[in-house]
Amino acid sequence: LRASLSRLSGKPKDARSETTEAEAARPKQIEQLDNEAGAPTVGAELHPHPDLKLIEETEEGPLPKIDGEGRQPWRVYSRPFNRKEVRARIAVVISHLGLSPTQTQDAITKLPSEITLAFAPYARSLEDWVQQARDNGHEVLIGLPMEPSDYPRNDPGPNALMLANSQQENIKRLNWVLSRATGYVGVFNFMGSRFTAEKRSLKPIMQQLKERGLMILDTRVSPLSTLASAAQEVGIPYNAVDIMPDTEPNRGAIDRQLEKLLELATARKRAVAVVRPLPITMLRLTRWISRLDPGKVVLAPLSAI
Repeated sequence: LRASLSRLSGKPKDARSETTEAEAARPKQIEQLDNEAGAPTVGAELHPHPDLKLIEETEEGPLPKIDGEGRQPWRVYSRPFNRKEVRARIAVVISHLGLSPTQTQDAITKLPSEITLAFAPYARSLEDWVQQARDNGHEVLIGLPMEPSDYPRNDPGPNALMLANSQQENIKRLNWVLSRATGYVGVFNFMGSRFTAEKRSLKPIMQQLKERGLMILDTRVSPLSTLASAAQEVGIPYNAVDIMPDTEPNRGAIDRQLEKLLELATARKRAVAVVRPLPITMLRLTRWISRLDPGKVVLAPLSAI
């Protein structure tokens, strides 16, 4: 297990990623039970990772698990947030990270730590990016590639979940994604307009994610998606994207969509947006965040939505 974790962290055995006796004791000092096992205390630092009690060593690599005390990775690794917050909550997720080093570094270091960062599973040095993101206070998601309706013209990658695969093969591919790093709260569907439309294939994946104590973000890639109903039937923590402000990556369109996001959050008390780390998006997003009324709305990690 320690060898696998050293591989994930890319650091020697005595580095910070190695869980020492002091680190093992630390979670009890910074956590409290808040409705569900493993909820971090508001105002505390992010829980150190990897937490050995939340890892199952398998032939496919280290995988997240719920520990003997019922602590779930999505709760333990979440960014602390005041659950009694009454202001409207807005969760902003930056996707496609890890593919461009410059864009990824900018997202990690220049955006507020309340912003959730979502990484591509095929990113090089993924575990290092996750470490940096968490060091800067960001909650983290990993992309779960799924078959799109226009496959093979649009290819989600060699380890994508495909309808032609057996359930066993798709679970193996899921485990490959989950073994790529530690410290994340869950996954988001990358592509998947065809796969998410087939609940029979999707539901076993949802069950696996639930049993490993993870959450899922639905990017709503298709109106035919059954991800919401499958997640509800299984009982996995679930969020769905409300607005993707940079679908049209130009200044006017992004600004209008961000204002729409604010209106939606104000009306519903919560809203979720996903954007890409494009320079124009980061510029408009940063400007928009600086003008938010702190008396009415608050940026929140995805797990708080």
